[in-house]
Amino acid sequence: MLTNIWLNAADRNPVTEAADRIDRLLASDPLNQGESREGDDRVLFVPPLNVDFRVLEGLKKVIVMRVRSQV
Repeated sequence: MLTNIWLNAADRNPVTEAADRIDRLLASDPLNQGESREGDDRVLFVPPLNVDFRVLEGLKKVIVMRVRSQV
């Protein structure tokens, strides 16, 4: 969970900056972000974070399924 990653980070600024960038990328053009995985799943790497997400085109929604720390 992002909250736990942020709370336990030695330096919270990179986590905050990565989370903000992920939000912007997924809000603007989610289908062209990251790498495709099985089915409609995708993964996006923005150090020090990576997120697993799915785009629901018909509903114009992005579901973030998991946030992980690369550290």
